[in-house]
Amino acid sequence: MPGEREYRNRGVAYCPHCDGPLFKASGAVIGGGNSGVEAAIDLAGLVSHVTIIEYDAQLRADAVLIAKLRSLPNVTVIPSAQTTEIIGDEAGDVR
Repeated sequence: MPGEREYRNRGVAYCPHCDGPLFKASGAVIGGGNSGVEAAIDLAGLVSHVTIIEYDAQLRADAVLIAKLRSLPNVTVIPSAQTTEIIGDEAGDVR
């Protein structure tokens, strides 16, 4: 994906357990399947806000994971949104 390589380890990370503590303010997870929802649940305990970006009209994770996710006050789900690029600034802040 455009921008992924440029911002790897400068905002783009792949492990919520390893890298999540580096992002105190907020984070985003791309994908609403089991792995994405599990990552968002884990991140929600580490950062102030998590956004899930899902290309489908609804999350595709197991019902028990979706129920847990919906119980968290600091998570927002954006459905029907396809991620096409990762952008940031010179400081490496990904938006």
